[in-house]
Amino acid sequence: MNNAFFSRERAAGYRPEVLGNQCVLIVGTGALGQSVAMNLAMSQLGVLLLVDSDQWETHNATRSVLFPSPCERDKWGADKSVVVAHKLAQMISWSSLPRFLYATKPIQILGDVPFRKASVIVSAVDNRRARDYLGLKAAQLHVPLVEGGFRGSRTNCTILLNDRAQAPCWHCNIYDRAYRNTAVLLGCTRVAREAEQAGFVPAIQTAAAYLGAFMSEAAIQLLHGNTQVGDAQVFMDIRTATSRTVRLQFNSKCPLHPTRRHIDFRLHLPPQTTCGGLLEELESRMARPVVRLPLSFLVRVGCAQCKQPISVRQSDWIMASLLFCTECGGEWPRIDKPGNEIYTTLSADTEPLLGLSVEQVGLVPGTVVEAKSDDAEVTFELEAASELPFFIEAQENRNVVQIVS
Repeated sequence: MNNAFFSRERAAGYRPEVLGNQCVLIVGTGALGQSVAMNLAMSQLGVLLLVDSDQWETHNATRSVLFPSPCERDKWGADKSVVVAHKLAQMISWSSLPRFLYATKPIQILGDVPFRKASVIVSAVDNRRARDYLGLKAAQLHVPLVEGGFRGSRTNCTILLNDRAQAPCWHCNIYDRAYRNTAVLLGCTRVAREAEQAGFVPAIQTAAAYLGAFMSEAAIQLLHGNTQVGDAQVFMDIRTATSRTVRLQFNSKCPLHPTRRHIDFRLHLPPQTTCGGLLEELESRMARPVVRLPLSFLVRVGCAQCKQPISVRQSDWIMASLLFCTECGGEWPRIDKPGNEIYTTLSADTEPLLGLSVEQVGLVPGTVVEAKSDDAEVTFELEAASELPFFIEAQENRNVVQIVS
């Protein structure tokens, strides 16, 4: 490539010919995700996959360098990932790279395809369930993970290689159970307001920019094959200029440590195939199959405030934010049946699921699924009709600089 164009990058040790062929999945396009996305875009990655199901809120403006103007909202709407993808494409108008693709659905219902497409996964989400899910999928599919979080001036970054059977995974030793049980969930405006009233220290833009730069460089080093930065957690405080690095270790007793999965066969299911239809397809291969769902499916649970049963009928990614019934100011209707009804498997005995589509219960195209019966245990993949289901590319006119090889 043109040495003058990439002279500074090459002098810094970057290899544009390597980065231009890589794909990074960024989950979360808030203050932190935007900072990482901008840095990687300027570094000329090949593809950036941006995932966020949230929409812009007023309090985002002071921490979001890509916050949309009224005209941009009219043009692109209020979804964060859509606006970020289009604004980055305009910002990098001088190059055809990266390609920016976005998805406005929760990462938990996009299947395995974006994880398999990615060379590195960047986790910039603000709730525990999504963090745990990303950590698990990265380990299952052996993709390096760069994860960050911050409160006020304090930041932390976790870098996992996920490159071997006994590599430390997200669940091995990063967050102890006490932290998991007390973590504040910031998935909706109501919960964020309650956290603020409880004295939770909010994110600040300087910390987002600082941590975003660190995470971006970690991702770039991983893309260049530098594994020395991996399997570590770094704690930093931008006000005291202090840092601490912890080397992460494999935990042989980790209950969620993934094992390599061999795919026995692939299934192509027509759109809107029901769960009952999937079981019929599997019955030609095994008697009375029991399919393990990627996520627990909630038929009904209790309202977070009044504890009365509510009808949910969604996979448990919805629990990233608290669920309230309509009487308590939420969106979920109350029902008369008592107790929770939650399913982790699909079989002929899970009658409430049989009429639902496979996508409704989280079995989306590209997902790798485990099933077993009395005499067999198999792993199969639901084939995807396109390279990246659920993603749309931001198409912006670019005044591309001519780069010759």
